[in-house]
Amino acid sequence: MRNDNDNCVRIGACAGAKTVHLRRDSVVRLVNRIVQDSRGYIWIATENGLNRYDGTRFKTYYVDGGENSLLSNYVRAVYETSDGHVLVGCVNGLMEYDRKSDTFIPIPMKSRDREVKLHVYDIRELSSGEVWIATAGAGLFRYDRTGNEARSIDNVNSLIGSEFVSCIYE
Repeated sequence: MRNDNDNCVRIGACAGAKTVHLRRDSVVRLVNRIVQDSRGYIWIATENGLNRYDGTRFKTYYVDGGENSLLSNYVRAVYETSDGHVLVGCVNGLMEYDRKSDTFIPIPMKSRDREVKLHVYDIRELSSGEVWIATAGAGLFRYDRTGNEARSIDNVNSLIGSEFVSCIYE
């Protein structure tokens, strides 16, 4: 991906490249993650909000003061699970995008039975179907979809030897 001074973003992919023209107010300085979901939307996590591109235009999500807006404008991670749920990680927590209401639902993160607000670096679904979250400050978490919360994976964290996890690979 390349952001030019002419307000164009060039996104390269296996099938070729596409040039996307941005409005002046949506120019992005730092892109943290780009993901295309199963519906074709391209999600761009940035230091200044979350952008969704539908092939024609961008929609940018920001903190707007409502209970179902982003937790922070600094979005670090975005990931779609195999069952189509879009998870979003910010510098202060985890959310799920609600497609029906076009809003974000906070997902509580718990470590030692205390709710914590953590910098989410990465989100990955393992081949087992478990969704893991990498954080700065408390290691790895596992997302429990039925309980709608993420819990610290203490037995794995004790093996890592660091509370700062920036990426997950299987």
